[in-house]
Amino acid sequence: MAYAFHPRNAIGCSSFIDDPNDRELESISRFLTKFQDVEDVCNHMQLWDANY
Repeated sequence: MAYAFHPRNAIGCSSFIDDPNDRELESISRFLTKFQDVEDVCNHMQLWDANY
């Protein structure tokens, strides 16, 4: 629900239900690790849609 109200601050991911080979969380983790020392990630969130 929060995604609908703040899409620019959200990280979309594909469905993982019934997919034992899903690795989406690993991709999200790698992405977020790059910005762990950034004070405000809002300026970087658009990179998720563009590159992942």
